[in-house]
Amino acid sequence: MDYNFLENSTDFFKDTNEYFDLRRKFKSIYVWIDMLSPLITIISFFLYGVYDVFSLMSLGKAILTFLQWLRYRHLSSQISKWKETVLKYGGPQIATNDPEYHIYIYADGMQRLHDKVFKCCRKN
Repeated sequence: MDYNFLENSTDFFKDTNEYFDLRRKFKSIYVWIDMLSPLITIISFFLYGVYDVFSLMSLGKAILTFLQWLRYRHLSSQISKWKETVLKYGGPQIATNDPEYHIYIYADGMQRLHDKVFKCCRKN
């Protein structure tokens, strides 16, 4: 078993909460419009030499949103690894009726696995 994977993740529920919030955010079409609108300004500037100051100010917001999207993709990949790991070692131990909250089951499974592995190692 790869214990580094378990050791590097210290708070599975914190990461899950962050992922859950970001997933809700990126379901909205308005976020994608906020991310893409500064591109129109940049293209207009290079094609016509015209720019709108307010659109340029939104470029900072678009960059921050894009960084959040990258974090969302990273967490999505991480949770996918959690799912594989939990299923590989006999989990999950709990269930939910709402599929939207199913990612919390894998966080619980990883936390249980983490506690079991490192509790065992601390005794030795």
